[in-house]
Amino acid sequence: MSLLAYIPYHLTREALLLYFQGNLPAERIRGPMLRFYRSLLGAALAVSGLAQSPDLYETRPPDGQVLWVDPLAGDDANSGAARTQALASVGEALARIPARQALTRGFRILLLPGAYTEDNFPVQWESRWGTRQAPVVVEAAGGEGTVQVPSFSVSECRYLSIIGIRVAGGLLASQCDHLLLRTVRTGALSLSQSAHVSVEKSDISGDWGSAVTLNAVRHGHLKANRIHNAAGWCVDATGGTVDVHLDENEFAHCGVGGFFVGRQTGSHIQLASGPVYEYNGRLADTGFGPRPAASQTQSPLSASPSALRFVFIPGGTAPAPQSVSVTAASSTNFTAAGATSSGGAWLNVSPSQGSPPATVNVSVSPGTLDANTYTGTVTLAVSGASPLPVPVVLVVFTPGSATQVFNDVPVTHPWLDYIYLLGKFGVSIGCSSAPLMYCPGDNVTQAQMSAFVVRAMLGESFPYPTAPFFADMPPDNPLFKYVQKMRELNINPGCGSGQVCPNSLVTRGQMAQYLVRARFGDTFPYPTTTRFSDVPASDALFPYVQKLWDMGVTQGCTDTTYCPAQYVNREQMAAFLTRTFFNFGVLTPTSAPPPPPPPPPPVGSAAPQISGCNIFPVDNVWNTPIDTLPAHANSSAWISAIGSSRGFHMDFGSGLWDGGPIGIPFVVVPQGQPKVSVSFDYADESDPGPYPIPANPPVEGGANSTGDRHVLILEQGACKLYELYYAFPQTNGTWTAGSGAIYDLTVNGPLRPATWTSADAAGLPILPGLARYDEVAAGEIRHAIRFTAPQTKKEFLWPARHYASSLTGTQYPPMGARFRLKAAYDISGFSAQAQVILRAMKKYGIILADNGSSWYMSGAPDERWNNTVLHELDRVTGANMEAVDESSLMIDSNSGQARQP
Repeated sequence: MSLLAYIPYHLTREALLLYFQGNLPAERIRGPMLRFYRSLLGAALAVSGLAQSPDLYETRPPDGQVLWVDPLAGDDANSGAARTQALASVGEALARIPARQALTRGFRILLLPGAYTEDNFPVQWESRWGTRQAPVVVEAAGGEGTVQVPSFSVSECRYLSIIGIRVAGGLLASQCDHLLLRTVRTGALSLSQSAHVSVEKSDISGDWGSAVTLNAVRHGHLKANRIHNAAGWCVDATGGTVDVHLDENEFAHCGVGGFFVGRQTGSHIQLASGPVYEYNGRLADTGFGPRPAASQTQSPLSASPSALRFVFIPGGTAPAPQSVSVTAASSTNFTAAGATSSGGAWLNVSPSQGSPPATVNVSVSPGTLDANTYTGTVTLAVSGASPLPVPVVLVVFTPGSATQVFNDVPVTHPWLDYIYLLGKFGVSIGCSSAPLMYCPGDNVTQAQMSAFVVRAMLGESFPYPTAPFFADMPPDNPLFKYVQKMRELNINPGCGSGQVCPNSLVTRGQMAQYLVRARFGDTFPYPTTTRFSDVPASDALFPYVQKLWDMGVTQGCTDTTYCPAQYVNREQMAAFLTRTFFNFGVLTPTSAPPPPPPPPPPVGSAAPQISGCNIFPVDNVWNTPIDTLPAHANSSAWISAIGSSRGFHMDFGSGLWDGGPIGIPFVVVPQGQPKVSVSFDYADESDPGPYPIPANPPVEGGANSTGDRHVLILEQGACKLYELYYAFPQTNGTWTAGSGAIYDLTVNGPLRPATWTSADAAGLPILPGLARYDEVAAGEIRHAIRFTAPQTKKEFLWPARHYASSLTGTQYPPMGARFRLKAAYDISGFSAQAQVILRAMKKYGIILADNGSSWYMSGAPDERWNNTVLHELDRVTGANMEAVDESSLMIDSNSGQARQP
């Protein structure tokens, strides 16, 4: 018989076990036999193999070289061997440690007190391979907290100890073996693909996500840490993490819960597909206490939503109650109870029991609570099974009081409150953690939108179908579960042809559909009096836009218009989500004005833009009207060579053709997107790069295309354009391409060297010449459009820089030749969208950029294109065109700047 069997039941063996492990106060266990049973239990655990987790990780100063660093008085020319010979930067100290080789002598870097910056503290540490006998130790020489450093990341380290420093941001470590963090104070801590990791006596706060994230960590030990103030979990262990011990930690103010493993929630000991995760600590919320995993079966109940969030403005009325739908396979009776971990008894639940399916109403009574984040739990329970917790977060928040968290969202930012709250609720933790950035101006993709909406609705823990709905969203995509849930709930049924188009950008019209469906499903009342002139009652978007306005989520982009085709960026999305799901910042709907008459086409007075970047200055030749210029002397001959009777073809549209999108796609990446090297077939005429190619960028013709395989990348913020021709990814993360070119879109020049190719045969950029759906939807294309011809001359005209032919006859058009639709051509019989393209063909014309089919005009693929409308333009022929002499526009043959006619 086990020694545990001898413990009297009146002492509560579970409670005694918790006390022995340091989780419960002694007042829970009383009696003169306490010490005896505690010693007896220790012997029992030792015999049964359940002894206490290891003590603190043993480390000692290495026998080897000491390197002192002083950010104020040091000099990198010094030896670093003594305090008086201190180096000026940690970067220099690391440079003196051999990389990518096992050390035979250790190094101890002693940091003198002070605030270190990126100038003297590298943000990336790589490949320092200490050994057990020769470790690397980095330590605050003045003691705990005397050194402050910026956010940084560590990768491929071995036997590395970091002691006593304070990180002004987050700390990331990946692919490390034997890593020690002791008495470190930091924001979010992320540990991945690492083994033998020990975090001790540290202070970790995760504010905008989980405080500690463990991803594929083996043999981990978190001991005696304070882990707190996280919008998500205190500790989130996922992705194959096994054999992790948590001892004597204090968890507090974590918005979702204490410790998460796999699909289960709470701070219970969990069984995974490997060793047991051992929890041994205390929580500020006693409702999250540890429980032996084998003592109960999993709860048969399910709840939707799986998390609740409330916002209360001091002095205002209490937030509206929310409901939780409780379902189960059987009608077993359940109980419902609320408990708070901070702020007192502000959480109310009714009814206290029921039989599924049922609805439990949850309300909050904030009273006079101070501005802060408070957490609680609604616990649903049935007899003989583990309880089902529904975490509750209450944020007491005064508008205008948000502090700066993200480096790119200052306190003066008009959307600060919304972005701040979105982070508090764990809906978005930013676009970058080192440094902490939100990227407020970045447009939102379909996949990102799925994550935003589902997190706002359900939190992070929810069931979802595991069989993929969409061919372009495989299970290994990190956003898979959100896209699946959006499809399951019929919020986003995809873009057609069994795809969801995850990298396509979200428009304001789509956003209205998603938010209203998420709140109300497919059936809901809405005002029938038209509010916005650009969303009439006949528009399929009408019910959703009207409802969004009635909810107080939007008042439109102007007083009279909604702008359904505009893309939604991250700062706008923060406001939309916070108003929709958290009832914060709701607008008072204004009365609907009478719809004005349709506005005339806007006058082109600004350069075309994509994601906040001008596509070259307004006076660039691409953006200059040519409708008043004289016809070219060779106009008739050139048109005959291309085909005067041949019809036009819009070589772009929606859906797929031969397995790929129709058109030349492009992708927008944030400033600072990591760059990769590219090797070129025509290296002598290519810009060497590197190029900021994201994972799985859109390729012309699709990933398996054997065609031109153009890859176009616009770097936001820097406003640089990177273009590749015949581009292929390699297994080592690099790319190969036929040719490549880089353009600064903020200036007109210089052009590429004369006779150089680009990603295009004419040596021109491609993106400035693409027709884009959002331009058409806005009513005007303000630039020339790229097109192809079957035979071209061995010649190029400004602004082109390259030819791709051996033909010398004057009847053949040269690269760069510009054409326009004749002014007398009647476009009144075309649909409104087709007229936008035709007006651009008259005013800005088309530029010959490559060899190809006759009169094939280029554009970007977009699921919003109506292919039937685009085919209307097939009836325009070469006879309706004329070539233009634009030589008078040239100011400098090496610049794209043009005289304005």
